[in-house]
Amino acid sequence: MAHLRPARRLALSSAAHKTVPRGLRMCCAGCPVGGWQSPILRGVFILGLLGGIIAAMVCGPVAAGEERETNKPAMVVKESRGIRFVLPADWPLEEKDGVVGPIPVEDYVGRKFSAAERRITDLEKRLEFLEKRLKAAEDELRARHHVEQNQNQAGP
Repeated sequence: MAHLRPARRLALSSAAHKTVPRGLRMCCAGCPVGGWQSPILRGVFILGLLGGIIAAMVCGPVAAGEERETNKPAMVVKESRGIRFVLPADWPLEEKDGVVGPIPVEDYVGRKFSAAERRITDLEKRLEFLEKRLKAAEDELRARHHVEQNQNQAGP
């Protein structure tokens, strides 16, 4: 353990004496400072800093890579007239004025929205059909329940 020496007395404090380890000094407010002068504290700080940097270098790309892979559409290589294109599987190629290339982004996004709109319309129609079937089944169940109650009241 380090040798202790008495510290300066605080002007606003009623404490008798504070003891401070060797190598530390008191600041103007009376608290010990100079911890960075200690080789142990410097070593701990540097090791922590290096550990954080290594963890960011190792874990950061792995986590970011997983996120990027899950958000990426499936890419395929499409070839037309000897030209290769790396595109999402559902992105078509077209020939315009003798030039082959992928369709413009606006057309691709428009097709995606049209497909989503068709799917939503189909789901709304199916939902309406299922609601009608459910209502018919509820009405039939109520009718059976009503008939059973009438039979039970008339029976005894």
